[in-house]
Amino acid sequence: MGANESTEKDPEQIYFGYRILNVAPSSPSSSSTLCSYFDFIFSLSTPSLPFQPLNNPSTNFNKIIKTAYSNNETVTFKVFNLKNRKQRIVTIKPSKWEGLGLLGITLRPDTYYDDLPNSIKILSLEENGAADKAGLEGGEWILGTEEKGVKGVEDFGRMFSSFCYDSDWRRRVGDGGWRGIFARVGGRG
Repeated sequence: MGANESTEKDPEQIYFGYRILNVAPSSPSSSSTLCSYFDFIFSLSTPSLPFQPLNNPSTNFNKIIKTAYSNNETVTFKVFNLKNRKQRIVTIKPSKWEGLGLLGITLRPDTYYDDLPNSIKILSLEENGAADKAGLEGGEWILGTEEKGVKGVEDFGRMFSSFCYDSDWRRRVGDGGWRGIFARVGGRG
């Protein structure tokens, strides 16, 4: 529904928020600028409530959304994006729709930094290996699954879905045979 100018965040600070895992098509959030996996909601407000940081234990995300819906109000989110390392404002009006929830987004509580922690950069692939068959390419970043981030190449045997940094799309991949992938864990570059 809306977004304001982006601003820089402190790169040394650790933040808490809700990671956007999915934005459902035709949902109240589908026309917003929310980006799966890269966006974190870290604060929210309504016209009748000032911004509430999600790292405050007294902030009840679901109650605020339900109250906004009952009062026919919009909810304004402060969102941090890992890819461009900026924060922005996104406004959504909660409403009933054919799917689950009042927003149509899937969230996971998470901490984040001004970097890509728990990520693996693919340096090269073995031809016809599982990663090659899944369509992964050298230079891409594997960030994790819907359930968790990755810590090392050994996590591949348990993964079935990965998010790739360079191509911004999700691929379903096999759950075994991950030999032949050469990767570097952590950070950018």
